[in-house]
Amino acid sequence: MGYWNRADATAAAFRAAIIKAQAIAATDPGAVQQGLQKFAGASQQTAAIASDPEFPTQQSAAALGRLAGLMLNFGMLPQAYSVNKMIVK
Repeated sequence: MGYWNRADATAAAFRAAIIKAQAIAATDPGAVQQGLQKFAGASQQTAAIASDPEFPTQQSAAALGRLAGLMLNFGMLPQAYSVNKMIVK
């Protein structure tokens, strides 16, 4: 039994928090700028021109596999990973 099966409530709360944060980021650029300053240490000027980060709530195994392959090819990962095991369904 995987972690997500053992901690359904935790996984659901995490997903809900990510969805809420994505909605705030999409509608309140000021909140994003404040977050960049407070949590990332960005200056006010940098935060004002920075593009908003994206935190996808869904991902396909194929897209994640391409990303992992690129990261492996560029030396950002020490080994290949089976991304199918990382996708929560």
